[in-house]
Amino acid sequence: MVWRQGLAVGAMVLLVNVPMLGARANETPTEATEAIAEQDVRSESVTTVQLHQAALERYRMGETREGREQLEQALELYRAEGDRLGEAMVLLDLSEFSLFYCCSDETLTLAQESLLIAQAIENSAIAAHAWARIGDYYLWNEEPHAAQNAYQQSLEIAQAAGDRLGEGRALVGLSVIDQPEAQTAQQGLALLTEAGTPRDEAFALLNLFFPYQDELDSPKALDLLTRSLAKFQAAGDRALFQDVLDTIFWLPLPYEQEESWQIVQAKLQQQLAIAQASNAHLFEMDLLLYLGASAQEAKDASAAIAYFQQAFALAQRIQDFEHALLSLWQLGQIYEVQRNLTEARSYYEQALALAQETNDIQSTISGLRALGEFDTKQGNLAQARDYYAQAFLLARDAGEREQANNLLSEIGHLGFRGGRREILKTIAYFQTRVPEFRAAGDIESIVVSAEAIAGQIYSATPEVQSYLQQSLEIARSQGQPEQVARVLEVLGQVHRRRSQPELAANYYNEALTIYQQTQNWRKVVDILTHLGRVYGDYNDPLDAQTAIDFYQQAIRVHQEHGVLGHTVNLRGDIARLYQHQGNFAEALYYYQQQIELYETNEHGHFGDVSPVVASVLGNIGELYAVQGDDETAINYYYQAIERQQQSDDFYRYSSIAKQLGKVVELQLKQGNFEAALNTYEEQLTVLQAQGDAQEIEFFFLGLSDVYHHQRYGQESNSDSQAQFAQFSTLMVKLYQRGLEILDPEEMSEVIAQLLGQLGEVYAQQEQYELALEAYQRELTLRKKTQDQQASDYPDAISNTLERIARIYHRQGDLEAAIEYYQQQIARQHERSTASVFQTFELTYPLNNLQSIYLEQGDFEAAIAVYQNELAFAQAQNRPDLYAELLVGIANLYRSNEDYDQALNYYQQILAVQHNDGKRNQQSQVHTLEAIADIHIEQGNFTTALAVLQQRLAIAQEWGEQDAVARALGGIGDVYRQLGDDQQAIDHYQQALKQYQAIGADYLDYSVGSITLSLGEIYQAQGNYDQAIQYYKDYLAIHQQRSFYWLFVFNVFSNLGFIYQDRAEYDQALSYYQQADGLAQDEENIRAQARSLAQFAGLFVAQGDVVKAIDYYQQAIAASETIRAKIRADNPNDPAPEHSFNEQFEGIYQDFAQLLNQQGQTEAAEAVLELLVLPEIE
Repeated sequence: MVWRQGLAVGAMVLLVNVPMLGARANETPTEATEAIAEQDVRSESVTTVQLHQAALERYRMGETREGREQLEQALELYRAEGDRLGEAMVLLDLSEFSLFYCCSDETLTLAQESLLIAQAIENSAIAAHAWARIGDYYLWNEEPHAAQNAYQQSLEIAQAAGDRLGEGRALVGLSVIDQPEAQTAQQGLALLTEAGTPRDEAFALLNLFFPYQDELDSPKALDLLTRSLAKFQAAGDRALFQDVLDTIFWLPLPYEQEESWQIVQAKLQQQLAIAQASNAHLFEMDLLLYLGASAQEAKDASAAIAYFQQAFALAQRIQDFEHALLSLWQLGQIYEVQRNLTEARSYYEQALALAQETNDIQSTISGLRALGEFDTKQGNLAQARDYYAQAFLLARDAGEREQANNLLSEIGHLGFRGGRREILKTIAYFQTRVPEFRAAGDIESIVVSAEAIAGQIYSATPEVQSYLQQSLEIARSQGQPEQVARVLEVLGQVHRRRSQPELAANYYNEALTIYQQTQNWRKVVDILTHLGRVYGDYNDPLDAQTAIDFYQQAIRVHQEHGVLGHTVNLRGDIARLYQHQGNFAEALYYYQQQIELYETNEHGHFGDVSPVVASVLGNIGELYAVQGDDETAINYYYQAIERQQQSDDFYRYSSIAKQLGKVVELQLKQGNFEAALNTYEEQLTVLQAQGDAQEIEFFFLGLSDVYHHQRYGQESNSDSQAQFAQFSTLMVKLYQRGLEILDPEEMSEVIAQLLGQLGEVYAQQEQYELALEAYQRELTLRKKTQDQQASDYPDAISNTLERIARIYHRQGDLEAAIEYYQQQIARQHERSTASVFQTFELTYPLNNLQSIYLEQGDFEAAIAVYQNELAFAQAQNRPDLYAELLVGIANLYRSNEDYDQALNYYQQILAVQHNDGKRNQQSQVHTLEAIADIHIEQGNFTTALAVLQQRLAIAQEWGEQDAVARALGGIGDVYRQLGDDQQAIDHYQQALKQYQAIGADYLDYSVGSITLSLGEIYQAQGNYDQAIQYYKDYLAIHQQRSFYWLFVFNVFSNLGFIYQDRAEYDQALSYYQQADGLAQDEENIRAQARSLAQFAGLFVAQGDVVKAIDYYQQAIAASETIRAKIRADNPNDPAPEHSFNEQFEGIYQDFAQLLNQQGQTEAAEAVLELLVLPEIE
């Protein structure tokens, strides 16, 4: 029940973002109550009745824990004194507490105990009240028959005794079960007004609210709650007053947000005026805070500021330190959201100063942390670190270890935000603290700091690893065993992320040994699971059987401690690995174990198990589908669907659609189109019969996911394409069916999505007119609701305009395409007023538009596309957009080989990026790279070198090792062009060191390019040992990354040449054969010709002239086939053939030389004659 849940949460739940206060969040009780509370409860100077009353006062003023403790003390005293009446009354009070704060079975037990005493002492008033409380319990637990019986018992007792108050309670309770609007309710309320207190009336109004728990948007719900609120205020019950406020806050009122806020504000303002008139400062404070929170939720910043400022002024006046802090923090947050950072900082600093003045350690820690978070968001990381550090020292010295650890973690996480430089600063901070930590024996802080920076491993591997190793050594020498294990665990995680499974496993295994020795079985399970992950990576298991062994060990440990529920995911991992091995029987066994555990659901650990059981059933279906048992697979998919339908899970609709898609996929594979269509039709018929509009809506939305899975997730062979064509036809029928049955008023968004999907299918089928019709209908519908969509991201209208433009482009109607791209651009201009559009949302249609103008041959129009937007970017104060527009212009000039203009615009881009601050260092690096490339294309290598040096300096300042490595590699390339091999080698090797420091995940194409270049340089220098090493490094990386085949062909060829030159002919033959294998696999005749020539050269070196001549003849024949095609394709252009001769003339010349050596002069001349270009008329 929403409202009861709100009552249990407490008032401060609204102020969710304020720092946690160390002291109580609620106000202190009255002076009389506090005086009683401070005395010895067994002292003769305090009667049990006084203690009872003081406890109720504390409870009702919001000190619920303290109030309950004193009620229990009063209960003991009443029992010791033999005061049965007092005992019965306290039991009722305790049952009320239980009812409102958890509604547990204790509520019923306490009320029943009170009832038994009342019956024993023949006290009808308490008996009637106890029966009413029992009724409340059953009512709130949704057991109406039991509740009705209890209320009836209460009514009969009260009426017999003339107990008007009891009669009123019972009548209200009965009216809730029967007819909330009936005369019974009014009669009961009248009796409560006459004989009871405002608190009695407030409770009755809450009970009357009960039937509205499922229709919280009813105005009646708000009316009942606000009436109850007023009664609790009149009764002075602040605890439940706050809880009702909380419930009002979360009501989903049936109005527009602004109107809802105004309605709530008006009602709470009435209560605020009453509180102010009666000097009820505590209630006034509550109302001001909740009005402020409600205004925030309604995005009425000015009203929120006014309320919190009033709250702060009131707190100062009544010396309410806690709520003064609360108000200051809230004001800081509001101004921060408004980006008024000066005011925001001022309020945060005022809060900190107030906490420090009052020597409140916890609030000071919270204030420092709030400022640290504020500066972190603004990028002031050094200041943030200082605030966190101060807070850490306070927390640690105050003995708040958990809080201190959290603050150390915050310091460690700062490196996430500032690149490598910030990581190094974070490590430096920890390093300066290490001697102090060690001297104080505070090894825990060292371990926590190691855990905190471990997430930085991708960006600062050497420094982070060094700190982790240092932390490990300190933990080994001074720490506890489990502290050592924690650092080992972190090192395991680091090496696992870096794709170094052997190292990761070593660290994990050492940690495992320690946890086994300390008998920390939960950590033992964690480490065994980590080891399973190391060897059983989800996509590409390293060693499936080893992973299975670790997972099974983890299961056994769980079983030893009777925690079977936690093994369910492990069994799923094992099933997946067996499936990967092709051991379907074992996979099935473990999937079935998963289902059994879910169904057992000990202690309700898994909650609603239907979604997860459905998921496992789907996995079993997949298992059978892989084996080709389609019928069994379909059966399991249907079981999964049936199970999902039993769930209340919000995502069940998309899951059902996914399983239906799998069924249909198998049916289409069997060529059974009618069965596939019937599958969807039958499901839709069931949904229509159920009348669940939302489920029908999600049925059609789910079709989109299924369609895209079929479109992009299938192999590109003829069978799959035919199956997808059938599936597309099926989707068209279903989309059209949806358009027929969905309510255009209630489901306009779903209909718009269906029209978009229909257009996409038609476009895929190249039925462009039908696609346009669907997209135009979608556009019309979306424009009707564009006010609601103004802030959507991505923007649906913009996307539809783009799809229409693309269709016209495919049809060749360029003018229509231009028109719609221009509409898309205008749409982004409209959205700019709401500051919701992203830069690429505008540049994307601009890029499409300029490409059409280029297609038309209108270069100036293409340039104007970007130039026309420059003023808009300036007006929007969007330097990022302005720079991107200049990039578009520069790239166009570069593609047009107008290098001077291109360089001019790139320099402008650089100036914009520089002025936009350090956050644009990445963009500056890319711009300088483009400038250098132009100078390289022009042959201006010295100028290019200077630009690249500038790029390197910015990359180093930026602190990203990847950018530094790429810059060093670029400089190496230029030195190589300049012929300075040693400088090239030096820079290449520096780049490699940078990449290697980053980790295995970065051993990509850049590293491959550098190793290839180094191999070629050393080969040219005759340093074959070095060349071989770099070529082999390249091939090793190729095994992981699969480089472009021609590069690999060249490496094999170069290695063959080196070994041939060394007269290691078997090795040479092996590499030439690998090169030839690639040429054959790629069916590339140029590479085949080269390969044949390489074999010929090897046989020449070995003195086997006959074989050499044979292979040269084959090479020349292949080359002449290429030449013939070149001439046929370019009958009037000799340039392509001239280029071919430059590449292949070495083969002809080497063959001619061999023939001359054999005395075959005429044959040699004939070979060379082939290189002569024919005259072109």
